[in-house]
Amino acid sequence: MNMPIKERMSLINLATTGKDVIDVPVAGAGDGIGAGLLAFTHCEMRAGIDIVVQATDLKKQMAGSDFCIT
Repeated sequence: MNMPIKERMSLINLATTGKDVIDVPVAGAGDGIGAGLLAFTHCEMRAGIDIVVQATDLKKQMAGSDFCIT
């Protein structure tokens, strides 16, 4: 069977764990690390910026700012 690796691994994950991770947003980022973690662990996907905003209390840090350059 000549199938792209992403689809092949997704079928293996589905058969092994019962979890379909092929269409999960950002699961393919980092060479599919997210998809593997979702398939084989009890994790959740979150955007990195959301974690940074929460960890640094960014909203409070930027209170009173007129603009932000990133």
